[in-house]
Amino acid sequence: MVNIDLILRLAGIGFVVAIAYEILERVNRKELANLVALGGVAVMLLMVVQVLSQLFQTVLTMFRL
Repeated sequence: MVNIDLILRLAGIGFVVAIAYEILERVNRKELANLVALGGVAVMLLMVVQVLSQLFQTVLTMFRL
């Protein structure tokens, strides 16, 4: 079953990053806006990689590989 908490966290991070990006774009801080977007993507990617790692461990355990 999909963990709703993870989905809500990812959505929250995406929402905050999008707002921060738009604010920084409007005050002509495009470099900083890009860094905020890149940091948000990196954090979200790390969260997803942890879940995928757990999935692979479960599959390996289930099939005794």
